[in-house]
Amino acid sequence: MDDFIPSPRVSHHEAGHVVVGLLFGFIPDFVYAGSDGGVVYMQPPLPRAEDHSTLIILLAGMFAEGIPERCTFRPSDADIEARLSIEGQEGDLSRVLQSLVRRHPPETDRAFLDEYRSLEVITIELVARSDVRAAIRAVAAELMRAGRLSGAAAAEIATRYIVPGSLKMENTQ
Repeated sequence: MDDFIPSPRVSHHEAGHVVVGLLFGFIPDFVYAGSDGGVVYMQPPLPRAEDHSTLIILLAGMFAEGIPERCTFRPSDADIEARLSIEGQEGDLSRVLQSLVRRHPPETDRAFLDEYRSLEVITIELVARSDVRAAIRAVAAELMRAGRLSGAAAAEIATRYIVPGSLKMENTQ
């Protein structure tokens, strides 16, 4: 890790996954964030992407990226359609979209977009909460400094601001 270069965008992205995952009762094992990308491993592993809590955790990274600039990127319908038209697309947003496409027959484009926009609103409102935002900033700051954190260290930082598992019983379906 001699060439570690911190990235505010990636650090906030991964911190978003960690914090929102904790809210749903998932415990991070390990988190890494650098200019070359990032990753979070959770316990238990996230359920299949058909579970709404998983989709919200996946989207949380994207919406947490804008915290340093105080902005929220929301893909347009055209952005979403373009993302779907590229075969083999990877990344969190693509995983969410592919999951939703599997649920909706091709003739129900509106239902697909409605479900995506509903998840988007839930996630944006969650990331905008002051306690969640503070936890994301704190975890991201440590990732900017160190590049990687054990799950225990990331959870210890986040739990100064949030209550792990507090969304576990909420109905997100």
